[in-house]
Amino acid sequence: MIGTPDHIFFSYYMVGIIPPFPLPKGIKKTFQYMGQTYNVTDSRLLGIYDIAGKTTRLLDTDPFSRMSGFINDLDGGLSFWPMYYTSDNELVGIWQPFEMKELLTEEYFTAHVIKKQQEHQKLKELLKNLQEDDNPVVVIAKLK
Repeated sequence: MIGTPDHIFFSYYMVGIIPPFPLPKGIKKTFQYMGQTYNVTDSRLLGIYDIAGKTTRLLDTDPFSRMSGFINDLDGGLSFWPMYYTSDNELVGIWQPFEMKELLTEEYFTAHVIKKQQEHQKLKELLKNLQEDDNPVVVIAKLK
């Protein structure tokens, strides 16, 4: 859980149960045990609680990469989920280089809206030099 003055960002896993509400595109599994068929949903749920509005919003996953978090429509990078909140009103997360190299392809970029082409070009330059075993890439999102 990450807390800011206005919101709480939460993440939890639903394992081995089927909840009584629709999930954002979870993975359904079926298995047999002692002659019975069981359906089990293992899903990571991400949500944002608005403190002032007292409302909760669950986030969906990126339909192309199946990554959960905020879909990145700025530079076309991977989905983002905060790990930390700084006193400078920033959310901080990481992207793993091996995931970036595997997922951030021309096909991926074509399937996404990219609002800031200059930042998108910087991301593509980073990808050219990035090695799969490099340190994680720190992602910083400034809150409005």
